[in-house]
Amino acid sequence: MFFRKSKSQQMVDETKRTIKTANQLSDEDRHTSAKFIIEKLIKLILQSEGLKFTASFKKLTNNEYDASYKKMIEEHLTFATSMRQNSISEKQEKDPKWIQACLLESYIIAKSDFIEDKEEQEISDLISFWIEENLTKEEWEKAGSDMEVYF
Repeated sequence: MFFRKSKSQQMVDETKRTIKTANQLSDEDRHTSAKFIIEKLIKLILQSEGLKFTASFKKLTNNEYDASYKKMIEEHLTFATSMRQNSISEKQEKDPKWIQACLLESYIIAKSDFIEDKEEQEISDLISFWIEENLTKEEWEKAGSDMEVYF
């Protein structure tokens, strides 16, 4: 019997496919792409943490916080989707900018409650591991310390 994959599992498969394509980039392009993605993810994470702090400080209701969080995610997702659409070139899926946009978009979708928790974690881990593999140890540690400052 044939079972269709869930949208969440399709998103995991697409992320894996994009990472496979990304691994075919030159070392320099993989490194540049990893740096770009981690910088955008740090911004997203820090903005999310700032939103949590603001929500507790202003005593926002859960609904008010959820609406603010959803708006923030939509802004980041719009940026990533627009970047992906504008990065279509003659290189097609092998364009580093397109790959950057796809991985960023996948991460944001994973964090946006559009997919199941198990697949959210899998996508986050796949992208995080890929970034870590393509940054220097010092860059990866700095990214971690940049995020810890705000936690």
